[in-house]
Amino acid sequence: MTSKEKIEYVWNKIIEAGTLSPTGMFYVDCAPLIDIETNNGIPDDAPEIISKVDQVRILQKLHTEGRLVKVDFVDNHKGAWVVLTNPEVIESTPIPEKEDSIIKIEVKNGELAVNKDTGYVKLNEIEHSFNPISSEFKFLLLLLDSKNYTARYSDILGEANSKPRRHEFTQTVKRLKTALGILPSNKPKNTDIISNIRGVGYKILLK
Repeated sequence: MTSKEKIEYVWNKIIEAGTLSPTGMFYVDCAPLIDIETNNGIPDDAPEIISKVDQVRILQKLHTEGRLVKVDFVDNHKGAWVVLTNPEVIESTPIPEKEDSIIKIEVKNGELAVNKDTGYVKLNEIEHSFNPISSEFKFLLLLLDSKNYTARYSDILGEANSKPRRHEFTQTVKRLKTALGILPSNKPKNTDIISNIRGVGYKILLK
């Protein structure tokens, strides 16, 4: 399958499911799609048509293109609640949200809220939706999951930990801070809550 064929295949499946949803909101399973027809109906050895990663990217692309009004991933991208119709549906039928997917902590001069599944982040009044598989969001989750909200370079970079790689990683940190309104430094909308510990790593500054 070409990339275009994969997108249209997933889109057609969504359209089929959407016609059965009176509100336009429904759940999409991101499990790998397999071709059981070419293997006499035996699923165990059937070839994979579209992987889970591809399906996640396709849903994100359909959302970016405006074909899907809303996409909220759940269970570590095992699936997603999507909205196919107009935005009013979102207000009348809110998408279920698991409590254990939400992280809220009191940080320096405010509150940080993060949805681990969807990539949504809010620092005080600044909101941003990250790609859940982006390096910026993965870094933020690592900080939140680390003891004392402190992540060492070895945890962040693994075997690639080196001075050049650390220097390169500062660009990821800058993009994260820009999205949260911490940068640019001459017109910040939020106080810097992600501090660099020289030679060690990074930490979140608490209230």
